[in-house]
Amino acid sequence: MEVDKSGLVAEFLGQTPTKTNEVVDEALDGVLFVDEAYSLSEEKDDLYGKEAVTTLLKRMEDDRGKFVAIVAGYRGKMEKFVGSNPGLSSRFSRYVDFEDYSIEELQRIFSMMCERSDFGITPGLLFRAEKTWDTLRREGVLSRGNARFVRTAFELVLENQAVRLRREVDPREREHLGSIDPRDWNGVEMVLKGGNLCVEERWDADK
Repeated sequence: MEVDKSGLVAEFLGQTPTKTNEVVDEALDGVLFVDEAYSLSEEKDDLYGKEAVTTLLKRMEDDRGKFVAIVAGYRGKMEKFVGSNPGLSSRFSRYVDFEDYSIEELQRIFSMMCERSDFGITPGLLFRAEKTWDTLRREGVLSRGNARFVRTAFELVLENQAVRLRREVDPREREHLGSIDPRDWNGVEMVLKGGNLCVEERWDADK
């Protein structure tokens, strides 16, 4: 069973233990995977998160051997999370560190997304994508969950393609609908760096 903070924390103080216990009950004889677990302790005065952590630790002790608990998140934040409570550091003693994808792997993931959606891609588009991954890696942006950047880039490219086709292609020329060219990468790098551009602004961004 996979949850994040919202799956453990209730709306009102005092209700979180009940909600967390219900989640653990569902995970018995299986695995409880808590994604972005660090969010339970990011804020010093987060009483809701503390309730969830306390309840989870108690259930891990009371139901030892009945379920596996896995907490996941970015390395630095998870180190702070585990260190925020002695009970966490004693119960979560095994760590698995997943390395970031290489630029070559990011390219393969992006190409695979395009192929699975039946989109043809040009060498020019792949060249622009590779330059973006390299830039984001050098600037330290890709160290924050780089696979998500590929998914976001793919979605932005499809939006850009729709704008290009609307502006430049006769709707009756259906052969263009399945192709992505380098112009469809316009503005993608700026958005991945945190820029807030609408699709029309992205299309004109790199001209």
